[in-house]
Amino acid sequence: MKQFAFIFLILFSSAKLNAFRGTLNFLPVRINLCAGTPANSECPGSVWTGGAIFLGSLSPGATSGSGTDKYMTTPGGCGDVPNDGNRGGSSAANYYTTADFTPTCSGTDALTKTWNDGTANWYDIPGLTNYSTTGGTGNGAINTDQYYGSTNTTNIVTITAGGQGGYHAAARYCDKLSYGGYTDWHLPNRYELNLMYTNKTLIPGLQTTGNYYWASTEYGSSGAWIQRIADGLQSTTINKSNVNRVRCVRRFSYYSGDFTNVVGASLNMLTTSNTLTITGFTGASAISISGDGTPAYQIDGGSWTTLAGTISAGSTVTVRLTSSASISTTHTAILNIGGETKNWTVTTVNDPCLGSPTPGTVCTGGAIFLGSLSPGATSGSGTDKYMTTAGGCSDIPAGSISGGSGASSYANADFTPASCSGTDALTKTWNNGTGNWYDIPGLTNYISSANTDQYYGSTNTTNIVAITAGGQGGYHAAARYCDKLSWGGYTDWHLPNRAELNLMYTNKTLIPGLQTTGNYYWTSTEYSQSVAWYQRFSDGNLTINGKNGNYRVRCVRRY
Repeated sequence: MKQFAFIFLILFSSAKLNAFRGTLNFLPVRINLCAGTPANSECPGSVWTGGAIFLGSLSPGATSGSGTDKYMTTPGGCGDVPNDGNRGGSSAANYYTTADFTPTCSGTDALTKTWNDGTANWYDIPGLTNYSTTGGTGNGAINTDQYYGSTNTTNIVTITAGGQGGYHAAARYCDKLSYGGYTDWHLPNRYELNLMYTNKTLIPGLQTTGNYYWASTEYGSSGAWIQRIADGLQSTTINKSNVNRVRCVRRFSYYSGDFTNVVGASLNMLTTSNTLTITGFTGASAISISGDGTPAYQIDGGSWTTLAGTISAGSTVTVRLTSSASISTTHTAILNIGGETKNWTVTTVNDPCLGSPTPGTVCTGGAIFLGSLSPGATSGSGTDKYMTTAGGCSDIPAGSISGGSGASSYANADFTPASCSGTDALTKTWNNGTGNWYDIPGLTNYISSANTDQYYGSTNTTNIVAITAGGQGGYHAAARYCDKLSWGGYTDWHLPNRAELNLMYTNKTLIPGLQTTGNYYWTSTEYSQSVAWYQRFSDGNLTINGKNGNYRVRCVRRY
């Protein structure tokens, strides 16, 4: 009986254990990606190719935590500037160099420097902001530093005059340091130095037993900020001539610059970015891409890919995507290199007439979408899109008229009508209103309405307005009106050919301002030297009339 009870207990316990294990399947598994501190990773303490140490990342102004600005530091125990003929200063604490140098770095920090040249020649460094708020133990500084340590360092090392503190030893040491394949080291500002304190257990070689390190942040003309790595205390109660430890840092990005975002892109168009050079590290790093419009990238002008891979420092990268098929819509490509993302956006045009409009759509600027045609078609849809003006456009303003009168008046310069409102009332002669007939060079004469126009109305218009001689029909008023018209943000208007005008008739119920009660409109299509084609909008009748006739004009543009 006891044996049975023992067996039952084992089975019961096993069942409960399995049931408990089953609940574990619902718990998230937490993976420490920095376990073991892999090399060339964004894990504080990671050793990068060349020997530099990944320090951590900050959001600008943050005292600790992660962010978009990445930092490296040197290993511990870096030696002083060499005595190679470029060294100045009177003692180790204020030694400086005027040339880049590479020290040996090993062990624990022992290097100390004065902030200035070790004298009492105090000087308020131009370009630096003075911060007077006292910090607290482990909390870093309270004020937000306005400038990066790199900016501070650049401003500090420009000062060399003895009366202004001379060669500033601490900042100049970092500025001239060449280590790990990099020469852009600087003396950290308070926040950058505090990041070192925050990750002090991961950063080798720091002095953590009561020793202070210089920041590049100024307190005033005589003082600068320091921080004790033992407990994080930041203080200003020290003169620039005092001696403290120095550990240089560098801020870096994987990208040499920014992508140039595209605004006003055509719809559903494969669009390619500008090219960036990948910097900030040595060796190779992971690369991937995501986002809208099937984004892809290419490295060094090679094949396009959407797959994750690796990229080497010094390589170039370009991104492409397909823009949206809708107007005013943004597609974003998100490039990720080593965990640092860079976005590139492509925004489509904001004019509804550049999307997929329907006849009668009001375009940006006030033009009206007329419809589309396949070249030569008399009606229906196609690849050539057309706009027309609003109805009721007025005649050439009096100050812009170059010649003619009434229906034969014309302009030699672009003009904007005083108004386009209501129903078409404007009429023009096809030529200059005389009987001086002329067969326009470059135009094809069509004697049947069944013929397909060989040339666009824009081509016809260009050829017509080239004629100005009185014996050749003079300044041709109807075509010249459209050619010189500036309206809705466009100046490329023309007198429509027969197919383009017939598109207007086809969609007449959707196009505002048309005269549809027996009135005729001119086309740019020629019948002969004395006659041109026009169309009646009450019934679509397409026929001919003498060029000196006075009929309505409605301009169009093809795009």
